[in-house]
Amino acid sequence: MSSPLLESTAKRRIRPAVFLSVFLGLVLLAGLALGVILYTRPKLPYHLADYETAQKAGDDSRIIGIYDAVRSRRAELALMDSTARIERLDREAGELLDRIEEDAGQKSRAILLAALKGHSFSEEDRLWLEEYAGLAGRQMLLAVTDATALYFEGQAEEESFLHFTEELMTVPHLLREYRFLNERFDLVKNVKARLAKADQAGDKGSYYEEATEIQAIKDETDFSGLIPVQEYLDQRL
Repeated sequence: MSSPLLESTAKRRIRPAVFLSVFLGLVLLAGLALGVILYTRPKLPYHLADYETAQKAGDDSRIIGIYDAVRSRRAELALMDSTARIERLDREAGELLDRIEEDAGQKSRAILLAALKGHSFSEEDRLWLEEYAGLAGRQMLLAVTDATALYFEGQAEEESFLHFTEELMTVPHLLREYRFLNERFDLVKNVKARLAKADQAGDKGSYYEEATEIQAIKDETDFSGLIPVQEYLDQRL
């Protein structure tokens, strides 16, 4: 015959199912906590693989979206306390942005300098140059400056350079930036003529005289709207 005390104790024992429920609840909570940590910790919105996929697909809108999103996130990272993770993400973001800029710069240069050889922009070229102007604007300036240098140094004929400037005017962004290369071509041509004296001095090894002549051109010329010309002269000094 069992005693009431033993019966009471037996009734209060926790069943295995309760233990299992508690255990599963704790696992779920731990999983949720880990998920929150993983979700909220700093990360990049896109990675190199995302860019390469968009590039292979020729999806320019997505490429620009990736560039803008990564650049924005990198700016946010700069405001966070420095940690090994933040530094790694910043480095990864910088490498991705550099890669996108480099690829866009190479393509824009190829399109632009082809015009110096007589090529006319296709509609696809125009749309691409306009869409990437904000991303590759500096590289485009360098390409236009190089084209100007080829003209000044006699490696591109006047007719070829004029065709080049006319093609620039078919792209809205390039029209705004470089229209005066075409509209003020008489001044550009005059600079080329004056550079002949500086070139002669340089050929003779009279580098001070060469620099003096170039500086005189800069001092006596209004370069409004002619940044590529000014950039070229600055490089010569």
